[in-house]
Amino acid sequence: DNSLLQHAVNFVRLDLELHLLDRHNVRQWLEELLEERRVNPQRFNISYQPSAITDLTSTLAHIKADKTIGKRLLSMGTDNIPARPRHTSYQFLPDVTYLITGGTSGLGLDTAQWMVEQGARHIILVSRQGRHSPQLQAPLAYMQALGANIDVKALDITHAASVANLIERIDNNYPLKGVIHAAMVLDDGFIDQLNQERMEKVIAPKVLGAWLLHEYTKDIPLDFFVMYSSVAAVGLRGQANYVAANQFLDVLATYRQQRNLPALTLNLGVIGETGYVARNENLFQYFEQLGLHAVPKHQVYQALAHFIGSDKSQVFLVDATWSTFANSMEGAANSPRFGKLFSRGPKSVDSESQQLLLTQLKTHDDPTVQLELLAEYLSQQVSAVMKLPQDDIDSKQPLTQLGIDSLMAVELSNRLQGLLNQNLPIKHILSGMSIEDMGKHYLKL
Repeated sequence: DNSLLQHAVNFVRLDLELHLLDRHNVRQWLEELLEERRVNPQRFNISYQPSAITDLTSTLAHIKADKTIGKRLLSMGTDNIPARPRHTSYQFLPDVTYLITGGTSGLGLDTAQWMVEQGARHIILVSRQGRHSPQLQAPLAYMQALGANIDVKALDITHAASVANLIERIDNNYPLKGVIHAAMVLDDGFIDQLNQERMEKVIAPKVLGAWLLHEYTKDIPLDFFVMYSSVAAVGLRGQANYVAANQFLDVLATYRQQRNLPALTLNLGVIGETGYVARNENLFQYFEQLGLHAVPKHQVYQALAHFIGSDKSQVFLVDATWSTFANSMEGAANSPRFGKLFSRGPKSVDSESQQLLLTQLKTHDDPTVQLELLAEYLSQQVSAVMKLPQDDIDSKQPLTQLGIDSLMAVELSNRLQGLLNQNLPIKHILSGMSIEDMGKHYLKL
């Protein structure tokens, strides 16, 4: 109405419903304005396009594409609203084939037993050892007793022709429907100790093996393509080759899903009853020192069954004390990708002996005296870690000659974390440092 504009009228839009429900004082104020004729309400016709609630997806797509004129009105006037079924655990089938690499030992073999218990009846187990694997015989007999047909093959998963031939020869009467890539090799070492041979030894089975499985199954309608990855993908000291291999698996899972191919990586921590770590007590204790605790294997299989067929490409299954892990793994804790996951704990134990040391160091300016004081403190810590009498420890003798191992080095490094606002890398401890060398490191002599 142009006449209104000529009188310099202000138009104000209010959400009356919101105010009427929540603010009675606003309602009273508006009623007074209307009674006094200080406001003149105007009605406007607003165009809208009705849509049924069942068309919600397409309606939102139109709005996102900016193809909507006026308002969109969703109507609930229907009795038949289809619901998306809740994702259920995968059901293994008896008339199809499943392939497991690294399947004749450790977690791969244990996974096969679980799959048979869940209904799978045709499984191909692949490894370099094949039937010569010392762990195979009892589980194989168990699975066969349950009625499963287990085909064990000795095969190099990094050899393209062998993988192509393996996939091609699978019986069409029992088509391939699922792949679990559990092959792995460990050869730990600090990065400056890793040559090309040691890198390829660890990377090839996971990386090249996974890629060949992807290449030769990408045209097969699989139900799942699972790769066992590791929490090491966040970055673990002394496992640069293994870290790189697992990170590739995580990326490959995303790559496959982007191409509408099934894929899932399970980034596993320490598994309690099976696998390489469970068989190695020293390694098991090492991970405990890092803050990584054992996950019962039944939880691994619950996660596997649940996430197969889901839209997840990567799932971590880890029991960890993250503050301890952060203190042990500076690289992971400071990572832009994972840093927010960690809640750092105190970097060192605020012990009386350390406080006494700091006080003594402040009261003596002579570097020789400071080195003696620090060597005494470090000798106490080494004694506690290595369970050796302090009198038997020569401060000039390399700790490696005293018998320190990687597990002890981790514990010692954690004990000394933050001492004099410095860190002592594990690789330095294992490189032949003596207590005196450590003292010089801290005093920067």
